[in-house]
Amino acid sequence: MTSPPDERSPFRPQPGDAGVLRFDKLKCPTCGTKMDAVSETDGRPMTRTPDNGDRTLCLRCAGLAVFCIGPLGVALRAATADEFAEFQADPESRRTLEAMHMMFEAGKRPPQRD
Repeated sequence: MTSPPDERSPFRPQPGDAGVLRFDKLKCPTCGTKMDAVSETDGRPMTRTPDNGDRTLCLRCAGLAVFCIGPLGVALRAATADEFAEFQADPESRRTLEAMHMMFEAGKRPPQRD
């Protein structure tokens, strides 16, 4: 991740919540849910914007997506098998994914967003 967003950044702070950065809606490459925000998993304020290659999880399906950031803007792509294995090898990432699955099993899956 890079430094905080500037006026040219596709990421912008959410008013009233330093823990969330907003971006133009993108589709989750796994389930198609519209995604328009990113935050730290532990509730800390965002101190950096996502960078090309950084990963994110869809709150609807827990699909792992990768940010593709370039001169034309921001996109999300599905993680490769190697990226997913690397993600699961990280204990903090694995705990986050397990917590999401427990939340889903408890019926707390967010609604589909258009």
